Amino acid sequence: MPLRFATYNIHSCIGNDRAYDPARIVGVLAEIDADVVGLQEVAARPEIAGIPDQFAYLAEQTGMTAVAGPNIVLKDSRFGNVLLTRRPLLDSHLVDLSVAPYEPRGAVVADLDAGDGDGSGGRRTVRVVVAHLGLRVWERARQHARLGEIVSARGDVPVVIMGDFNSWWPDLSAMRHLGPPLGWRRSPASFPAHLPFLALDRIWAVPDTIVGRVRAHASRLARQASDHLPVVADIMLRSEAAAVSKETTPYRPRQRMIRS
Repeated sequence: MPLRFATYNIHSCIGNDRAYDPARIVGVLAEIDADVVGLQEVAARPEIAGIPDQFAYLAEQTGMTAVAGPNIVLKDSRFGNVLLTRRPLLDSHLVDLSVAPYEPRGAVVADLDAGDGDGSGGRRTVRVVVAHLGLRVWERARQHARLGEIVSARGDVPVVIMGDFNSWWPDLSAMRHLGPPLGWRRSPASFPAHLPFLALDRIWAVPDTIVGRVRAHASRLARQASDHLPVVADIMLRSEAAAVSKETTPYRPRQRMIRS
């Protein structure tokens, strides 16, 4: 069976109605029911009433293993990325993608045990990269090059790269830097959530073993919970020689739910 991956810029849990409501983000994650989730713009701020640490709250409410990747760390606050996974965590580290003098940026890089896939009890490793890139073309070009180094060092391990890439158009430089065989599909519009027309949020697999299309999750709750829609893909972790067809297959939501 494929694993479901999702990337979601949660805008510090502030929705399109400007209401602060972390429970809505948990509800959207329950709708998606992904095995691995990359989140951006997660905050831990003591001045926020109710749920000051979204890193801890989202891990607790989903019941998933969390790897925090804060890009901005101050005395009493953090702001950045989070990887959530149902699959066992084998290893993780953070990569600095900052380009001075602009806002600090970074990526979470984690190796997960995706299971044997055939009941033999063996291990399949997948490397997952969760990133939030900069706003400027030349800034992103340097960040793409750094991500390309991560892909080049993968060996035989499949890599899934996902996050808010802030690209307002198909960024050909990213294709070159990340290098062949880059598995990418047409990215769906995900921003702004209420009427999306920009494909800022992306999922790529190297090699391309995505089943069907990469899709935006545009439920009524998702259109309210953040200014971005989540982007979702189902991925088969096969070897390059056994990569699946690129033909589109229907999207059928799964029934399992995470607790709220």
